[in-house]
Amino acid sequence: MSLAVLDVLIPAQLPSGGGYHDLLQSLCKYPSLVPDNYDAAEPVRESFDKRNLDQIAETVRRWGKGFIWKRRKPKAWGAFYPNFSPKPAHARIHFEASVGSGIEESDVIGLLKDWSYAFGADFGFLEARPSKPDPTRPSLFAHTRDLVRGVPQLFWATIFGPPYIELYGRDRLRSTPAAVTIELGPNLFYVQLTDRISDTIECPEIVDEARQKAKEHLGIDTFVLSKEAANASRLPVFSFVSPQPTP
Repeated sequence: MSLAVLDVLIPAQLPSGGGYHDLLQSLCKYPSLVPDNYDAAEPVRESFDKRNLDQIAETVRRWGKGFIWKRRKPKAWGAFYPNFSPKPAHARIHFEASVGSGIEESDVIGLLKDWSYAFGADFGFLEARPSKPDPTRPSLFAHTRDLVRGVPQLFWATIFGPPYIELYGRDRLRSTPAAVTIELGPNLFYVQLTDRISDTIECPEIVDEARQKAKEHLGIDTFVLSKEAANASRLPVFSFVSPQPTP
């Protein structure tokens, strides 16, 4: 069993129009990931019924401050974090699930792809969290303040959106040496280092070797090599939008 952690960073403050519905609909596409409850914050008390997605999406939209959801068995939870900073920054979808205890790896991968495509993600990732803290493993967190310094890491699965297509070029992304490289859309690539997410826990040296080869192919000068390092030599350029929520 692996605890899968994914983030999707979208270049908008809040979803516009039916964005919340799209977020929840993608989640409910996978039966093992359908929430039991949702709320604006802890404690999570509101009952979630996938037959009433329109009503739930409207409730969440009216809250206008993000929300959290949980599933008890198999265990999973997630949250949508809008950008409330006056500075341009990404909104973020975060999700964690216990893969191998009733949740399939393919479902979590599918969710990462679906959300990234639906929201036009700039960046996203999927990685397994070690059972014990390990400073040698990638930090399972990404924020705009990290992305503007360079690519924070090449994760087990990484989403590259428009800023990175401009940075690397489509041909270089298509030819990334990895187990899976897919062009999800005109401005969206999915790169997966090895066949199984559990590889990050069971044989991390294989994942690290694949990670290094892929980073060298894309360009080491685009990555932040340590927490103490200055900005990467080549940086992505982000374009943010701030759509107004529907009244």
